[in-house]
Amino acid sequence: MVEYYGWININQSVDGENEEDIRLTVKELEHQLHAIDFPERILTVKVINGNFVFNASGVCNHFSQDVEDVFEIYRVIAAKAPGSYGLLYIRNDEDRGRDNEFVVWRLARGAFSSFRDRYLSPCNPVIED
Repeated sequence: MVEYYGWININQSVDGENEEDIRLTVKELEHQLHAIDFPERILTVKVINGNFVFNASGVCNHFSQDVEDVFEIYRVIAAKAPGSYGLLYIRNDEDRGRDNEFVVWRLARGAFSSFRDRYLSPCNPVIED
């Protein structure tokens, strides 16, 4: 089983300037989200207090295209809106060596990279028996 939970605060730049293209970036993201249709997940973009926020969560039986789609969204946002930041937590029980832990993916300053989780891992015994 694969489960993931993530969010991104979408910004064009790290200094808050030159945000004129942010609406175009968000429109492209919304178009991409409408092309993806998997009932086992939630993918949304909302305006919250003037900020564009992307949320993703889902649970599926195997690591497949629907999970790859979420990774691709993070990569696209990293490239088109390098001032964006956020996290993506992934648990994949088919990932050898990491099958008892979450992996944390961080989006910051246009880079999308993974780290070991230290809050919910190891899943057994931290969150389950």
